[in-house]
Amino acid sequence: MEQTIPKINRMLDMTPREYEALKRATSALRNAQPKPQRVKTRSGIRGIYWQFDKNRWNINVCHEGKQMYVGISTCLETAKAIQQRRVRQLIREKQLPENYEV
Repeated sequence: MEQTIPKINRMLDMTPREYEALKRATSALRNAQPKPQRVKTRSGIRGIYWQFDKNRWNINVCHEGKQMYVGISTCLETAKAIQQRRVRQLIREKQLPENYEV
């Protein structure tokens, strides 16, 4: 609590221009940090999801916020192979970067 009061006092002493510059710099630093990759799928593989209603694996490839549908499979190992084959094809076609990881 004691440490926050000086920070608040410093912010109150800022001019509007200084405050806006601080907001922009803070936002730029936050956006520049790499975001951790989260995998919350039943398969444990990014882009492969279980469809409960159809009892099959749905296979996607996601890059720069765009999801590309790859296919479906009833077997997880087959789904993983299909996804890896499609990723290699997209890398050859220059639609994915060379260092893309599934």
